Amino acid sequence: MYLNICGLLFLLIAHISNCQSFEDRHQQCSTRSTHFGVHPLSEDYYDSLDCSSSPSSSLPTDYEIWKAIKTSLTDWHRNQKFASADSNDQQVCYEHFGCFRHKGPFDYLNTLPASPESIGTTFSLHTRKNPIEGEPLDYDDDDDNNDQDSSTTGKSIPIRSSFNSTNGVKIIIHGFGSSSKRPWVQKMTEVLLQLDDFNIINVDWQNGSKLPNYVQAAANTQLVGKQIARLIRKIERLYYVPPSRFHLIGFSLGAHVAGFAGQEITNISRITGLDPASPLFEGYPANVRLDPSDAKFVDVIHSNGDGFIRGGLGVGCSTALGALTNILYHGQWNLLCNHRRAFRFFIDSVHQDCTFRAFSCTSYEDYVRGLCFYCGPDGRRCSNMGYFANLSQGRGQMYLITRDKEPFCVNQFRVQIQFTKEQGVTWGQIELQLINADGMNETFTLTQEVDQLKESERIQGLIVAHPKLTNVSEITLTYTKYRGWIYYGLK
Repeated sequence: MYLNICGLLFLLIAHISNCQSFEDRHQQCSTRSTHFGVHPLSEDYYDSLDCSSSPSSSLPTDYEIWKAIKTSLTDWHRNQKFASADSNDQQVCYEHFGCFRHKGPFDYLNTLPASPESIGTTFSLHTRKNPIEGEPLDYDDDDDNNDQDSSTTGKSIPIRSSFNSTNGVKIIIHGFGSSSKRPWVQKMTEVLLQLDDFNIINVDWQNGSKLPNYVQAAANTQLVGKQIARLIRKIERLYYVPPSRFHLIGFSLGAHVAGFAGQEITNISRITGLDPASPLFEGYPANVRLDPSDAKFVDVIHSNGDGFIRGGLGVGCSTALGALTNILYHGQWNLLCNHRRAFRFFIDSVHQDCTFRAFSCTSYEDYVRGLCFYCGPDGRRCSNMGYFANLSQGRGQMYLITRDKEPFCVNQFRVQIQFTKEQGVTWGQIELQLINADGMNETFTLTQEVDQLKESERIQGLIVAHPKLTNVSEITLTYTKYRGWIYYGLK
């Protein structure tokens, strides 16, 4: 898993093991306990943050999303072969948003954004005064003044709105096949309002992101980004809130929507990309996707980054956008559950007792061997993934490990075991148990019974403990010698 902060890329090694699939239809996630949040939530609620598994749901299942992406991209590749030269010179123009053309950086897409009317983007404002239902917002003005002017005219943001100009603004943007009514959007809104009385704006572009046409949804991100930029300018005019107080949070295609908004508005404070969508964005120029230049601070979490870990795509602040690559290249549609872990990690990170510590390292292999477990004298070799990432000193590529269930945050420990000389060669399992003063303990398997243990050899690596397992006061090592295949029998 990866996280990128405008030069800060978090590579998270996450064991996503609690997602299973029906034989050929839907995805289902096993129940898990909840450890965070002021209000207790049911296990089913937390399941719904991860997986769209219910066939009766009005929103698409994970399998349906995966199938739509795969089919849409297959059709797109086929149509590219027959695209005429005239089609590359097409354009469409919309009032207030300018013209979109096939030529230029978007010439490869060969698809133009749909109209604002067909996309039907809506905005809802949520504050502590109105956290659940929210209040509708509109970017339109009554006059025809240019978006860049200094006019304060406009009545589409209600005079009695709960918008508070002294508080910061968070804008949450969903992705493909989704809407702002998703439980994860509501949960993120809830935890942010628990932290502070922000002005939280939820963006709903469900009609523009709906199945089955992923390619069209990718093209629509350009227009939705401009719509958000227009709303930001209006808020700036009406409430004198500068762009430096806006934080955009986008998931999947929503991350690129945030990037396009950032291209329109200079000095946006921060953009957080939660597993930005890869197909039709990865490997293309910076101005057609989320990029470090889109805000003063850009952080990106990649929770489905197996392709990066295995060296398939390469890693960097400007190119680490591989959210859906594995799904398409390897045909594993159930990896969408990994994909969704990005917003789970971000939600958990809002709680200050859940820290995701990440470390700078040259490679995944070196990190898991425990070779990069150091923040440096000035703290610039490590960072915290998630909401408080901007308060950390570290920048660039970062690695961390998460748990496979709630709580996802961990206490990471580097373990070194040095074998003595002249002990010979043996085989066996080594287990390490950590115990704190309160009696809480957790056991970790360092080697398997069939592993060879050599004299003078050193075993070194990382283990991840429950976040509440702190102030370790006692350590127990257990060695179980291998008894051989005669004892266990042939398998």
